[in-house]
Amino acid sequence: GAMGYKAGWTNATTTQSVLEWHGEENGTLFHSHNCFGNSYENLAFYGLPGKAGILFLTTTSKGGGNMVHRFSNMSFSNAKVGMQMGSSETQKTNDSDLHLESIFFGSLETGFYATHEQAVDYTFTFVFGLNVKTVFNFQRGGNLLVNTAQLTNCNVLHVGHTGFNNGLFLLNNVRLESSAKHLREPHRWQLITSGDNVGFAIVRFNNFC
Repeated sequence: GAMGYKAGWTNATTTQSVLEWHGEENGTLFHSHNCFGNSYENLAFYGLPGKAGILFLTTTSKGGGNMVHRFSNMSFSNAKVGMQMGSSETQKTNDSDLHLESIFFGSLETGFYATHEQAVDYTFTFVFGLNVKTVFNFQRGGNLLVNTAQLTNCNVLHVGHTGFNNGLFLLNNVRLESSAKHLREPHRWQLITSGDNVGFAIVRFNNFC
């Protein structure tokens, strides 16, 4: 399924190496399992339109963890999900504690997807989003800090279920835009949406424009 090369095209900068999905529809491009303290830099994860399901997936085994990773100058584009924490087939523990800086999400249904109660503690410094249905999708889990985001044709945050691990959703300096080609369509760009099981969540936007 995957092919890698150095290029400066299709949402990848000239400083990024490209990993591209060429496998079956809805496949996973990169799967990290039970890893600790990794650093990912200057990579573009690219799924051919209509092909890739998840570009970057983290999972754990019982008693394990997948956490304390750093991501810098990364692109995730043309798939259903850019980054996903946990899956229905694996143990739902400790897909957590990530620091991400200079992140691009483009042409995705979901940019960052947290699936379980221990998908927690994520810090983003500068996110650029383009044509993403939901940039941050927390079906469960939480404790999200975003410092500066430029988002065009994107819904920002979805909170699907609240619980004791939600913590705080704090987003600073978020700018929302719509491109000209979308002006005739229903205006769907929203700061926050929620699921049916939301009780109480602490969400704060500072310096939104």
